Amino acid sequence: GHVQHLRPFNAMTKAELSGIYPIEQRPAAGFQTVSADSLDSLALHLSVIGIAILIGFLGKQYLIGLEHVISNGTTSIFKSFPLFPLCMLGGLVLQILLQRVITNPPIDHQLMQRIAGTALDFLVVAAIATIRLEVIAKGLVPFVLIIIAGTLWNIFCVVWLAPRLLKIDWFERAIAEMGQSMGVTATGLLLLRVVDPENRSSAQAAFGYKQLLHEPFMGGGIWTSTAIILFIHYGAWVVFTISIAAIVIWLLVWQFFIRDLAN
Repeated sequence: GHVQHLRPFNAMTKAELSGIYPIEQRPAAGFQTVSADSLDSLALHLSVIGIAILIGFLGKQYLIGLEHVISNGTTSIFKSFPLFPLCMLGGLVLQILLQRVITNPPIDHQLMQRIAGTALDFLVVAAIATIRLEVIAKGLVPFVLIIIAGTLWNIFCVVWLAPRLLKIDWFERAIAEMGQSMGVTATGLLLLRVVDPENRSSAQAAFGYKQLLHEPFMGGGIWTSTAIILFIHYGAWVVFTISIAAIVIWLLVWQFFIRDLAN
């Protein structure tokens, strides 16, 4: 099939099908990077993640305060701005600082992967548990129509667009985008984990870097905020036209600028 980093079921052992490693084949979850006498390595890695989140949180508070001063309190766009991309920027800033200040940063990649996997599991469970079924029941008909249209569009993107736009690990990257488009970020990451459980492809890194551009505009950002206002004042066709125009523009950018680089 199209999946490059996952073996078919008929080629898997009983242990792989059960999802439990045999005792003699269990891989290491990570390596300790500091002496346990001073600080536990897991606590250190969790602290680093906490600092990255703190940087993102303080950045958001600064943007909220700056917006309040500039608009004199008349707008509140940044209050609904997602914290996720700012935390990613915080992690990037922290990584650069650690690499410049410390010759051998005490950060283990495998241990960070395990923390990320744990956080993803809790994120998926929380996203499913917070679905409000009564809201879906009230608007069942339009909800079903949106599901049908969105599903057809996403299938088209995965089957036709993705192989042409993405040259490396196209299926893994496309399935993550499909999951996010049909649900939330957690859905995309969950599907990616199904087809690439060991994160051997470039899909997770590509997905994360894409979020830096996607979240400020689409994921609760500028377009998400303005689309509702445009819909109320000008109707659905204006929003639909702008959306189609954005798709066409990005396809043209790929055709004339990115395609040659990818090849």
